[in-house]
Amino acid sequence: MQITYQELQAKGACANQLALFKKHFGPSVVVTLEAVLAVADVFNWDWAARNLMSPKACKVYQDAIAPACKVYDDAIAPAQKAYRDAKMPIWKAYEDAIANRIGTPKHRPGLPLGKWIDPRILMNA
Repeated sequence: MQITYQELQAKGACANQLALFKKHFGPSVVVTLEAVLAVADVFNWDWAARNLMSPKACKVYQDAIAPACKVYDDAIAPAQKAYRDAKMPIWKAYEDAIANRIGTPKHRPGLPLGKWIDPRILMNA
């Protein structure tokens, strides 16, 4: 199997991954176990599985990595809980401030003055 830079670009690979591909392989690479192992820690293999493999092969990949993903999820769960617990009082204070219209809102171009903006909306924009 051969993968080309143009194929990755056509399938929507991000600029970072395209640059890494070009750096490591140039315009194309013949996929071999040796080639994959040499860059195992470089590329986004989840993207590759979803976009370059057949649905059946992608399922085999997902099943193979599932135990490692569970170990990872279990390992980071305490830190994620601590983060959520730490930010909750901050979000509550923010939401209370908005509800009570305390302080002066920052004006954003294109929005009427005096309109409050939930920063979670801006982060997802």
